[in-house]
Amino acid sequence: MGMRQNFHQLGNAFDDTGALIKSSIDAQGNTITRNMDQQGNLLLRSFDVTGRAIGDKVININRSLADLQNMQNVQGANASMGNLSPAMSGQVPVSGFASPFATTR
Repeated sequence: MGMRQNFHQLGNAFDDTGALIKSSIDAQGNTITRNMDQQGNLLLRSFDVTGRAIGDKVININRSLADLQNMQNVQGANASMGNLSPAMSGQVPVSGFASPFATTR
């Protein structure tokens, strides 16, 4: 769960050109500010609508990418993986992260 949250934050931190989005507002109205340091850390700070700091987080981008690289993907582990047949579409699982497209360990 922590890894998924980190990658969600990383995905929201950069625009389509790869530039850092310095500040944004989330669904709850909180302001998220972002900075990068020289060591490759993404520094996040959250502020509520009154401007009061409500949280800090540091994500090491190199470590996050190494963690992603170390994940094992088991090809064909999902019974319905690659199933495009309309006759079988009712049996495709509809729950779980990325189901029915992948199963990871």
